[in-house]
Amino acid sequence: MNKDLPHIGIDIPEDVPDEFLELISNDVKAPGLNIEFRKHSQGVMMAALDWVVPTAIAAYIFKPYFEAFLKEAGKDHYNVLKKWLKKFVDNGRAIKVHRVTATQSPNKLNKEDSQSKAVSLYIQSKSGQKIKLLFDNDLTQQDWDQAIDSIMDLAKDNYENFPNDKLTTETEKFDYRTFIYAVIDRKTKQFVFYDDNDLLRIHKEENINGSS
Repeated sequence: MNKDLPHIGIDIPEDVPDEFLELISNDVKAPGLNIEFRKHSQGVMMAALDWVVPTAIAAYIFKPYFEAFLKEAGKDHYNVLKKWLKKFVDNGRAIKVHRVTATQSPNKLNKEDSQSKAVSLYIQSKSGQKIKLLFDNDLTQQDWDQAIDSIMDLAKDNYENFPNDKLTTETEKFDYRTFIYAVIDRKTKQFVFYDDNDLLRIHKEENINGSS
């Protein structure tokens, strides 16, 4: 395990004032909690494939939170964190993202894709897998909140009961070196897990169907 990892990481655009960073982290702060902000240029938003575009803001819950901090802070902070994540993600709904593609490849953007390019949540599992929760703009805020509860509970169970936990069962088929994407099924509101190859295939199929 990388001992330099913070408990929580937050990606934010470089033009966001430091005073705002202090404001958005106040509700989740606790003694001993290490929060790291990483500012990025809007240029990182320019990517060829919708699924792998970094969102404008993102929250990361790293292994040290579950393995060290949560054991010390207990359930109270875990509930605080889930409440804060819902507020953080809800604020992301208001962010308008202009998607850009190369002029010579105007069809690279999937117009049918409703996954938010404004906000995302990343969880690092006990085995080190990085799981990105995608938020569908066509779903309600209640759906988003329930998804946050579900992914956090899966992560907590993963650290407490690994390898005999549901998250491991759902994701063990994937290469641990790749990103895993948790997509909220619109009908069941349950997660469907994909890796990069799955989403690249879906992206290609949707673009082909959309242009036919």
